[in-house]
Amino acid sequence: MNFWGSLRHPLLVAVLRISLNRGLGQAILFGVTLLSTSFYSPADFGLAGTFFSITALLAAVASMRFEYIAIIANGIRVKNKLFGLAYLALIFFFSVPTILAIIYVFVFGISELNVMCTLLPASIVANALTQQVVPAQCASPQLSKQVARMAQVVAIGSGAVQLLGAYVSPNALTLLISRLLGCVVGVVFVWHQVSEGFRLASAVRFRDLRRFWPLVANEFSFGGMSTILSVIGTQTPLYYFIYNGLQKEAGVYWLSYSVIFIPYTIIAGSLRPLLLNEFTTVRGEGFEGIVSKTRLHSIIALPIGILSFFIFSAFSALISHLILSEKWELFGNYTIWMSLLLIGIVAQTPVSIASTALRMQRGNFLYNVLQVVLRTAAMILVAMLSRSIEYVVPAFCVSGCVVALGYAVLMNVSISRSKTDVVAA
Repeated sequence: MNFWGSLRHPLLVAVLRISLNRGLGQAILFGVTLLSTSFYSPADFGLAGTFFSITALLAAVASMRFEYIAIIANGIRVKNKLFGLAYLALIFFFSVPTILAIIYVFVFGISELNVMCTLLPASIVANALTQQVVPAQCASPQLSKQVARMAQVVAIGSGAVQLLGAYVSPNALTLLISRLLGCVVGVVFVWHQVSEGFRLASAVRFRDLRRFWPLVANEFSFGGMSTILSVIGTQTPLYYFIYNGLQKEAGVYWLSYSVIFIPYTIIAGSLRPLLLNEFTTVRGEGFEGIVSKTRLHSIIALPIGILSFFIFSAFSALISHLILSEKWELFGNYTIWMSLLLIGIVAQTPVSIASTALRMQRGNFLYNVLQVVLRTAAMILVAMLSRSIEYVVPAFCVSGCVVALGYAVLMNVSISRSKTDVVAA
């Protein structure tokens, strides 16, 4: 295939379509968020950011990761059963916690915090649907346009509610509701896929769970936990600031996180099914074909991360000086350091995805544990030695970038030495 022909490869077209559409959607949402900073306080963003963090953590395992195994499974009947199990898990995850939360509010009364806790299960399931399960159902390049449009709908819906709330009642609850309603609108937009998922769930039997659980156990236990650790690994300073009562710093950090890592998380979540689906196409090439694909993806990812660093650094400096008020003065500083961390995070993404296809979730999980420990230790050590919060984010991001690049190298080596093939069912 010549150069111009490779540019028209269905996978590359799908990747570019999702990245551009989701990037555009997040740019719209961020533009609205910038307008809203005059109304919301950093403390509002700090409290809302805590709930968004909890949402991201639990959404990673709410479907029990059945959808990722479904992508690389053999046979349409097996795929349908696995997608049905994913939807069944989401139904359970929504209904039981919501009932308990409503009972709690009925007993202890209505407050902003209690209402946010009541909405949390719905927020988790809506995020899991729009960022994981539906993209997995649309894993083929031919269906990527649907996922890309859904992303724009979610971003525009969230932005509209957030902007309206800024004029009506600017607080942390409004921010949470805006993201939840955006995801709900996105679910309605792809209702054909969602209704099909519920139909598949209605056909699932308990024996199906017993049959397929051994296949998905590693992905749920280690793949899911690795995703949770990835979220923790980029939000540790947020927890540090909240623990120490630094609400302003927590809010500014979350705004910076929204610029850097929410777009990355959403785009990576959409690309993961496509890349997993591509691994199933190289079964005939044997193990070397899988290793070759992983190395190619890693080589492409590094310059993308470096380019993102320069773009986000220049963008944040411009926004900080021209738009944001003095209460957000730390935004430019935090965003530049987090852009550096993004280089390592982007570089490690391909090997993290490959670990699912090659059943190396345990090794991926252990590497992620080590990453979080080293980043957190560096952050706390610098904070203790300097006795200042000024160096918390720089220490965390520099150490995180170095450790993530090391992780990418180590996982590539581990994959090269592995002799497993793409998982099949």
